[in-house]
Amino acid sequence: MKTLKKAFSILLVCSLLLTAIPAFAESTLPEKGGVMFGGYAVHDFAENDYNKFITFSGDQPGQIEVQSFCLTTYAAAYYNGVVYGYLYGYDQEGTLHDEFYTMNTLTGYMIDFPGGNAGGEFVYAMAYNYADDTMYALCDEDHPYIASVDLATGELTRFVDINLGSFLGLRGMAINADGVFYLLTMSAVNSRLLTLNMETGALTEIGATGKPAYYAQSMTCDPATGRLYWAQLETYTNNGLFEIDPATAACTSMGKIGVEGMEITGLYVVFDQDEPDYLLGDINDNGEIDMQDALMALRASMQLVELTERQTLAGDVNLDGSVTTTDALRIMRLVMGLIDEL
Repeated sequence: MKTLKKAFSILLVCSLLLTAIPAFAESTLPEKGGVMFGGYAVHDFAENDYNKFITFSGDQPGQIEVQSFCLTTYAAAYYNGVVYGYLYGYDQEGTLHDEFYTMNTLTGYMIDFPGGNAGGEFVYAMAYNYADDTMYALCDEDHPYIASVDLATGELTRFVDINLGSFLGLRGMAINADGVFYLLTMSAVNSRLLTLNMETGALTEIGATGKPAYYAQSMTCDPATGRLYWAQLETYTNNGLFEIDPATAACTSMGKIGVEGMEITGLYVVFDQDEPDYLLGDINDNGEIDMQDALMALRASMQLVELTERQTLAGDVNLDGSVTTTDALRIMRLVMGLIDEL
């Protein structure tokens, strides 16, 4: 009991200290119809909105909303209200960062670093596979391979090596609701759309897109419709959002994304499954979020109590797959009125 009180006291002090740290404003996704997209702006010709996450609507991709600053990231993917990704860039001191991060879109696009990294390897695309409930990453060591991603730690587990054959390289990955892996080839002239055999690593060409894929760029799939989308950058003054026909690889322009030459990586579709039948944060299921919930989260993080599956889902407020002291702290801050929502 003394250990529990001491740990909770530490959390309380941490909570008060964290109130001095500014948070990003709560996001307001575009209200107009069409698919909701997000992604990371690596570069833009005007150099106004680069190194930032943005959101935009598929029917008006030119009207972007800036969400939060982030160091360079080429790989990111959305699942259940959270964007998962890996940094890959140098800070002002020249240190390479490849940390795993999560960005909770339900709590104002707050970026957290739950631990883990890519081990210096380059992760340049990610996608969630709803067919087997696994996040996958497209990585490169001395050749490309697919790895599964532990959403709680960021640990990468090598899954299959990709046989490039005559192709020079790859520039994007998307997975449809049936578990089909799509890839774009690197090309300065005419990128090809491919499918990947996850058992053998073999690539099968669907067709030519008619568009180059040379600079950093990304592709995603809307799990609800099976439609493929590509944030394509042709030159640093020519970019756009395209829909790709998964049967023929033909591309249809949907318009320019943001400003001239905006280079987008980590493209994702905002896709949420059915609303949960529990209140996030209400671990004891009494219909409200109170200090008892914070205590239960703390005790669970210390392995003093074992939560049911429903309680774990309710207590995992940062949606990283487990109930930790971070969740307990956030619940406590809500109860104390230090934050407005989880």
